[in-house]
Amino acid sequence: MTKRQLIKKLQKKYDVKRTRFKPYDLILHYNTESYHIKILRITPTDQLTINSKYVWNRQKGKRDGARFIVKRNDLIYMNKVFKQSNPIILCTNKPFKVLKYINESEVINISEKKVIHKIPFLSSISDIDAYIQ
Repeated sequence: MTKRQLIKKLQKKYDVKRTRFKPYDLILHYNTESYHIKILRITPTDQLTINSKYVWNRQKGKRDGARFIVKRNDLIYMNKVFKQSNPIILCTNKPFKVLKYINESEVINISEKKVIHKIPFLSSISDIDAYIQ
């Protein structure tokens, strides 16, 4: 799903406002709460690595058996997103893997987790429905 399609589906269900020049992409109003949503453009073949709370790494590449061959790295700085009230991280698609660095040499797979660093990490509109309700 593209970012535009995702926004259109959210606008049909909720009161959503797009933002410009902000660390987040959308403000979703539901009842009396406001949620700041950051949309990450992720494809099903991308691997997301969380280096620290504020630095995330999106790796574009392809699978080769059990290996993942990286073709491009993009750093995503999340420090301003985490400072917002009620932030939500929303991916356009579910990534191939989500990895988290524990220390310099240990990496764990957290692909099935829905909360990362106390912030919801969601990959579909049904996940947002379940979180907000």
